[in-house]
Amino acid sequence: MLEGVVARLSEREPAWADRLDVVFVGAPTLAHVRAGGPLVSVSHDEPLARFDDADDWLQTWFLVREADAALVGPPIATIIPEIPVGDFVAAVARHTVSLVDVLDATTSDGRLAYLVLTLARVVAALEGERVVSKAAAGLRLVARRPELEPAITASLAVHGTSARTPFRPDDRRAAIAVARMLAREIADGIMRP
Repeated sequence: MLEGVVARLSEREPAWADRLDVVFVGAPTLAHVRAGGPLVSVSHDEPLARFDDADDWLQTWFLVREADAALVGPPIATIIPEIPVGDFVAAVARHTVSLVDVLDATTSDGRLAYLVLTLARVVAALEGERVVSKAAAGLRLVARRPELEPAITASLAVHGTSARTPFRPDDRRAAIAVARMLAREIADGIMRP
């Protein structure tokens, strides 16, 4: 049934079909997100799949609450309990650092750009800034650390075109190095006692 919903949505909005990130989750799971529970997800780079780890999706639930844009139904804040910003930042940091662990030559350009810019968002949040967009975080990082400009600019270009603009080989190597460096810095920051 959910496959049909995703297929119809892709047919209806073909320009967005390769950018869909949809999560199907019940209200009882959302009411107790820290206890886990089932959900079904499809993303731009992963097929439709069932998971039983709603507690590992803390960053998603935080962003849904922050957006607070229910198209129908009650306000989102009445469905998902409050999640402190610090918990969100720590969850994103842990998740992103674990993704960098598997970064290699087979990683797609889109995934690499996503990782670099998400790491830039985590750095901004850990340094006390509010949660900002990937683009704003990338520009902020370049302003503070100009030596990262080639990798960040290339990542912004790849991400901004849904990977239709690929990395040049030198920029790809620089982006991988920046992702690994930022992941180490973030891990050091969140692992400190």
